[in-house]
Amino acid sequence: MTRSPRTSTSKKERKKLDYVHSDWSGHFPVPSYGNSIYYITLIDDATRVAWVRFMKQKSKTTKVVKDLVAEMEVQNHKTPAAFRTDNGGEYVTKD
Repeated sequence: MTRSPRTSTSKKERKKLDYVHSDWSGHFPVPSYGNSIYYITLIDDATRVAWVRFMKQKSKTTKVVKDLVAEMEVQNHKTPAAFRTDNGGEYVTKD
């Protein structure tokens, strides 16, 4: 049997930096070559472009995210519209 590809007309067209997905991972038992034991990823939903940064300390998460968003703005001349995470709590800070 063969099936025709699904065509969806109700799906909204995705645009660059409408949704940025992020995940944070670590504490790895063996550090990287740069002695990092954490990493964070930001992935653009529409283009699937990914930014990855390695961190030595968990407390640097806020600074790294702010720097990555600034980098996205410079590269794409657009601010990310929505920032999505898995609600793991690693992004919850006073900042």
